[in-house]
Amino acid sequence: ELLSPGLSLMLWTLLAFMYLIFCFIAIIKVANNKFIESQKKIFWLLAIIAFPFIGALTYLAFYRKIKHQKT
Repeated sequence: ELLSPGLSLMLWTLLAFMYLIFCFIAIIKVANNKFIESQKKIFWLLAIIAFPFIGALTYLAFYRKIKHQKT
């Protein structure tokens, strides 16, 4: 086997940690965004919590678009 159980476990742990950091960054960006109304912030936060990867990826993809629409 190419990967020993120790290396494989470390790799999965690193990926899980990066996943959590990615979701945490998205939640912080939503909470600190002054350009989003309160109802929409609640929606984004619930979307990120309910569907962590997809919700965070979607928000971060549209983050600049939302910011530029309000300026």
